[in-house]
Amino acid sequence: MDNLIEYIPNNRFNSTLLNQANLNHDGHDVCYNGLLFKRQRINKNSINWLCKVINCPGSITLKIANDEIQHYVPHELVRFMNRRRQKEYDIVLKALKKEAKARKLELKPLYIMTDYEQAAINAFKENFAGIESFFFLKSIDSYTIHISFCNGCDLGGYDITEFPSTGLDDCWNGCLSNPSCTFFAFLKLNNNCWLKNKPDIDFSQFNDDINYVSGIVDRSKSCSAIEDFSPNHYNCTLYYRCFAGFLQHLGCLNGKYFDPILKTCTLNSTCPYVCKNNQDLVGIINKNNEYYNCLTQKIETCKSSGRFDIIQKKCIGMNKNIFKNKQTSGNYGLIESTNFKSKFLCFAWCMNDSNCKMVLYKNFSCQKFDVTNNNFMLNGSLVYYPQF
Repeated sequence: MDNLIEYIPNNRFNSTLLNQANLNHDGHDVCYNGLLFKRQRINKNSINWLCKVINCPGSITLKIANDEIQHYVPHELVRFMNRRRQKEYDIVLKALKKEAKARKLELKPLYIMTDYEQAAINAFKENFAGIESFFFLKSIDSYTIHISFCNGCDLGGYDITEFPSTGLDDCWNGCLSNPSCTFFAFLKLNNNCWLKNKPDIDFSQFNDDINYVSGIVDRSKSCSAIEDFSPNHYNCTLYYRCFAGFLQHLGCLNGKYFDPILKTCTLNSTCPYVCKNNQDLVGIINKNNEYYNCLTQKIETCKSSGRFDIIQKKCIGMNKNIFKNKQTSGNYGLIESTNFKSKFLCFAWCMNDSNCKMVLYKNFSCQKFDVTNNNFMLNGSLVYYPQF
């Protein structure tokens, strides 16, 4: 059967519709795949249609301009759900968990990937303790929704106050520092920041505007400075910021990856934990004894107290150190200082800098030095030297 889209007049059709532009297809149903769909909702650039057949919860979303299919749920995939409420999703998820248990499998999803259907979100939270819900990455035309912010969209209304910020970070911090603020809008043209309050806000309520960035703040997890610019262990696109003492989950834009060494998003990231092919083994930043096996698609642990070398891409014994340490005194050139949770991440930072000849790692603080400048005095400090 050809998957043609055809508009069929329904009982609301009248002759006046023949003599006027009818982009919203008033008085019509859609025929697709041999099924009729009735119009449910008109969006800015698309129309949602619901299946009219009895006990058929299928749906289709068509672009107004050219009838391009943006989203399609075949009725065959959901015929066991009479309706799409939380109760129906609960039944499905419990059936999946029961079947998994019978087959001695563990279902432990980390994230909820959804398209704003609150019933599905609530059902997953009810059935899987600790699961996180966020908008992973959704790009449509001029805007991008990613984790807790939207680039190119404006969440309007519900203003508390407005102030001229110094940048997006300052605006985000300003919202978290104000107990009444639940979300904000940031104007990129002049750094203006609007703090806003609406408890149940979500990104389905935005207006697309390329000049704005909007964010919904998260106060569920506290953090310290050491966690600022820390990577997500399982995805190179994602990373964390620590704003006003609260951990915020962000993501890179425009096809970039987060670089845990440079602490920025870049096209040439040193991020090691992404599969190049199905035979690859990739390290997990801040988990120096674990790696991701791209063939088995599982996180595995090095044996015999070994650690995973992110450069050699294999487990090595702890006695086979890339860096040797010794007590050091004298004047050396401090290149840069930052914080890392692991000394091995500190070592990797040094190895990516041809000028780095040694590092000092203590209490999460990582300092890298050259031997040409004399701007920093070391007095009996335990310093690590790269052996390459």
